[in-house]
Amino acid sequence: MKHIADKLKDASAIIGIVAILGFTAFFSCNANAQNLYQIEQHLDSVGTVTMLTVNAGWDVHLIQTPTDTPSRLVLTTSCADFFEEGHEPNVLETIGIKRLRMNHGYVIKANETMPRSTKVELYTSQPINYIKLYKGARLTIDRMVTDTRDIDISADSGAIINVDCLDNPGDTKFSLHNATLQMHHLRSRYLHIHAYGASVVTEGDVRADKQILHRGKTANTDITANDSAQNIYVKYHKYSDHHKDTVGLFLGLGYEFTMPVWSNVLHASPYNTNFGHRLHLLLSPSAIPLGHNFNLRLSLDFAWNFQWLDNTVAAQDGHLVLDPSFGAERPRQYLYYTSLGLPIAISYSLPRPKRLSPVFKSVYLSLTPTLNFKQKLASYTLDEDDRWHRHSDRVDILNRFNVRAAVGLDVNFLGFKGIEFGIDLLPTFKSSADAPQTRLMGLQLSF
Repeated sequence: MKHIADKLKDASAIIGIVAILGFTAFFSCNANAQNLYQIEQHLDSVGTVTMLTVNAGWDVHLIQTPTDTPSRLVLTTSCADFFEEGHEPNVLETIGIKRLRMNHGYVIKANETMPRSTKVELYTSQPINYIKLYKGARLTIDRMVTDTRDIDISADSGAIINVDCLDNPGDTKFSLHNATLQMHHLRSRYLHIHAYGASVVTEGDVRADKQILHRGKTANTDITANDSAQNIYVKYHKYSDHHKDTVGLFLGLGYEFTMPVWSNVLHASPYNTNFGHRLHLLLSPSAIPLGHNFNLRLSLDFAWNFQWLDNTVAAQDGHLVLDPSFGAERPRQYLYYTSLGLPIAISYSLPRPKRLSPVFKSVYLSLTPTLNFKQKLASYTLDEDDRWHRHSDRVDILNRFNVRAAVGLDVNFLGFKGIEFGIDLLPTFKSSADAPQTRLMGLQLSF
């Protein structure tokens, strides 16, 4: 028994030592976790700032300061590595707003490297009346007291808006797309809330001369029925069950002018092409986000192709041969065929709003695997009755499979939606044809 008791004492001592070391490590880690590092950045005066854009990755706090005081940004994080002199993070940028001349906006860039717990505090006296939260962004309005201006706040999927204190004698509007809105203290003349999709709205001390809530059945709100005594009105809409991020299909039309390039064929070859036209029918789903401003787009492109020829030709065993049998009045001839492509594009959304952003929306690079289908040679000949008559012949001269590389711009100008320059990466014609190295390139306009 004595031997067992001695062993128990030894075990107790070991357990006690381990426990002490464990508690020591625990409190040491907690002490290190409390070490917070802070940096303050003063923002240059650029004039009137009326817009705030917040990207994901931060805990952003908007704090109003006395009139005419300079704006400043305060960052607080548990990691000191980001605050080495000369390597301070560039969190905020100021941009111009073309539609509001002489006005500017603050943009909180997406957090891609710093800890997610980093706190960003924006102290400003600027008359901000438009706030935009992108996917996953988080913003707390710690304190904002305005005059009679209108405030418009919108939030994308997963974004969170906390309103600790907002006093606005003007109109206040929230547009939520699968986002969360928490209002603790809010005063407004007119409060208008659109709750799309599975948005969540909670209200604390909220007072407005009139409040209207537009929502669908999937939204979660504190207020679900009208209360005329307090001027609160709830309106249900089926379209509010959806939101702008819902995947949809978009149909577009395109026109392309084509011509040959990298051709080493003889001038007398029956395969010499001049110029051509393509009509595109484009079916595209919503873009797939890949990261900050980058998207993946997959489309379906059905095209009707028309290619004019330089020389007079005839179809022989599915190929083309020169045909000198016609006199001075040459026939009008062209190749026509259909094709089906699968454009795969990586696009980069240009920062908005900028000086050219209303015109140029994004730039993209694409590869389009393409299948070419039945090809025919159409010939218009002038017969003895002085009328043009058309007949067609089946040919098999194009490579059934090709890949097109393209660079393009998504635009918004005079009804046009896109401009694209593309070129075939593989020879356009089969190796058995007399033009094996010919590749077509083209300029496409979409609308």
